[in-house]
Parts: sequence; structure tokens; C-alpha cells
Amino acid sequence: MAVGVVRLPAGATILQQLHVEEALFKRHPDRSYLLVHHAAPPAVVLGMSGQVHRDVVVERVVADGVPVIRRFSGGGTVYVDRSTLFSTLISTADFLRPDQVKVFPREVMAWVGGFYRRAFADAHVEDGAVFALRENDYHTSFLWDFEEVKLNAYLAHPEKQPAYRLQRPHSDFVCRLRDRFPARSIEDMVGAIRGAMGELGVELVDVPATEVEGALEEARAAGQLSSHAVELGLPPAARDTGVERRTHATS
Repeated sequence: MAVGVVRLPAGATILQQLHVEEALFKRHPDRSYLLVHHAAPPAVVLGMSGQVHRDVVVERVVADGVPVIRRFSGGGTVYVDRSTLFSTLISTADFLRPDQVKVFPREVMAWVGGFYRRAFADAHVEDGAVFALRENDYHTSFLWDFEEVKLNAYLAHPEKQPAYRLQRPHSDFVCRLRDRFPARSIEDMVGAIRGAMGELGVELVDVPATEVEGALEEARAAGQLSSHAVELGLPPAARDTGVERRTHATS
């Protein structure tokens, strides 16, 4: 089985990355892809059901000019920046071998967790923020490094918290990969993920830019790119009714 390796240009934004993922996922359901990227500019990313004024400290992100992006898949709200490592697997339905792995969220998460443990075999590393869409798109973000001040400033505390949290900041519940791998770089981690995929017995093939651009054009024309930048500073009426306006963004 061949897996296409998608390479984004340096500095590609998280919105551009999400558009590429969504376009390939929806326009090429018969193909599998691996996308590993880092160095995206800072942003706050919401899941499809996230609520801006519940999950984000709007005043801070507006003051600092940090965009808020709503992605096309589920999951929690995260702050990402140039030190965040993104890894996405888009696969055909039979990639996980249905005879061995049932295509349900819990089973798929267990398989992906095992995959990353093999990739990062010399340290105990669990998945970072993980977001699954249906049964054959799975994207993960790992914090190679992060700025505690910004992480704690931009993400609101959850309204409901377990007793053990004790109102502690978000930074108390994450760790830096660079601390686990002091002798390695973020580029080494990119290579480790691609290497682990190759060890599964699949053929890694570079995806030409024309294939990515073609999928983007088709998805855009069909109105299939649902990830978008959120316009902040909404009036109370819009917030109360759940109405959300989008800012114009291109990929």
C-alpha cells in the first residue's frame, strides 16, 4: 500500500494546513496520506463544536492579533505556534486492516497511540491534542515547545473542572517534547514519524504539489472547505444565538 507524503511550504498557516487535509480527505477517499508539518504561525484552534466565548479569552487574542480558527473536525481548543508539530494520517478504510483493528474511535486511538510510541521509542510520549474525523482521518499535535504565558493567557479555564485540577493553569497539564529528547531537534521528530510509517510496510511516495492544488480547487469549488477563521468581537445577540461570522481567508 502506498501512502502519499504531503509537504507544506515553510510558514504555512494552520488554516492552510486544515484546508489541504480537508480537500484531500474529501476529494481523494481512495488514497492515503501522511502530513507532518511545523513552523505554523501562532493561532488558537477550535473543534467544530467549540464555543469561542467559552473556550477562548477573546480580549487577549484580539489584543495580540492571534487568529482563532475553527477546524472541520472535533476535539478541544488548543493554542499552536511555530514549535507545534502536527501529524495527520488520512487513510482509506482498509488501511488499519479491519481484521485486526475495529474502525471505532477508541480502537483507532489505541492504534495511533501505539504508532507514536514506536516512532518516539526512546521516551514515554503519549498523543498530544488529538482530533478524529469519522473513521479515516486522524490528526495530532505535539508540543515540541510552547510559551506558558501565551498558552495560559489565550485559553479559558473550563467551566467544569475535576477536583484534581484545583484551578491550575493549562501549562501544568502538558510537557515539552524537547525536554524528553534533549539531543534531538523537531526535524528529527518529523523524520521519526515518517520512518515509523515506513516500518508498517507501506511505500512512502511524495505527493506532487499539483495533486494538492487540484484537490484544493475542487473542494473550494464544491464548497467543501469548512475550516475557517472566526471573526471575533461578535455582538451579544450573535453570541447568544450561536451565530458565527467568518473572516475571508484564502489557502
